[in-house]
Amino acid sequence: PLVRVSNMRWDRKEARRGDRVKMTADVEGLPDDIEVMLLVYEFDRDGAHDFVTKFPARVQGGRIEAEWEFEYHEDTDEIPTDEEMRKTGGAYRPPEYFWTVGAGGTEFGRDGESGLLEFKDWVEVRFSDAAGKPITDRTLRVRLPDGSERSAKTDAQGSVRLEDVPPGKI
Repeated sequence: PLVRVSNMRWDRKEARRGDRVKMTADVEGLPDDIEVMLLVYEFDRDGAHDFVTKFPARVQGGRIEAEWEFEYHEDTDEIPTDEEMRKTGGAYRPPEYFWTVGAGGTEFGRDGESGLLEFKDWVEVRFSDAAGKPITDRTLRVRLPDGSERSAKTDAQGSVRLEDVPPGKI
């Protein structure tokens, strides 16, 4: 029978390190309990997508449902900033991911039908003086990789933590 995979999707638009993201799709033409392979790729605008991982899943009731724990294993300092990208006519892009289904010798979803999952990061910095005493209650501005800025105030330990920042050099 003709195999068809449709309605591929992530359960969210953004992921942070350690998040468990759900992947679901509808399947026609495959019996229940047959094993398929799910493949995750980092999206690349030029089509040279980078393979990240693969793992098995089973078809149940005409559906595939699986979870993947998101991790970013590269060095975020290597992600070009908006300033660096503008020199070549581009713009900042955070790492994004899509997934495919391998079944019966065919890979379904290579055109990104799952949609893109965007990587969001965090940064934590601690400030201290020359004697090691925390620098507290100071407001600082942080320039993020996408060119935006955020302000934050150091706490009693001289620390600042920013959540949901675009990954890259800060």
